[in-house]
Order: sequence, then C-alpha cells, then structure tokens
Amino acid sequence: MITVGDVMNMRAFDRIWLAAPCEGAASREVVGVGTLDHEPFTGSYDLFERGEFIFTTLGFAAMHPDLAEEAL
Repeated sequence: MITVGDVMNMRAFDRIWLAAPCEGAASREVVGVGTLDHEPFTGSYDLFERGEFIFTTLGFAAMHPDLAEEAL
C-alpha cells in the first residue's frame, strides 16, 4: 500500500506541496493518479475516483481564479 505521505516523501516532490491538506492525509492510501486540467470548465469532477492522488498546476486559475477554490 502506498500512502499520500509516501508520495510526498519522494525526492521528486521536494518542491511540491499539498494544495488541500487535511487531518490524517499522510496516512491515506493512494489507489491511482489523476490530473486536474479542464474539469473546472466542464464540471466533470466525477471523473476522479476516491483515493486518487490528483496533480494540477492550477493553470486554469490564471484567467479564472474563482475556479481554483471550486476545484480544491
């Protein structure tokens, strides 16, 4: 089993932080990965599965900062 803490402790993530951490996040199991990109525009957040580790640059928020809060 791989946890959020395991992922965040990888050297590749030294300069990356959790955008929406919560209590106990480090011990949560990661069952897959996803990329948040266009979903704020289409509202298709149901594409993500519970337990996925979601990556995003929040690039869409440059022009639409209100969507960042909604996405997180």
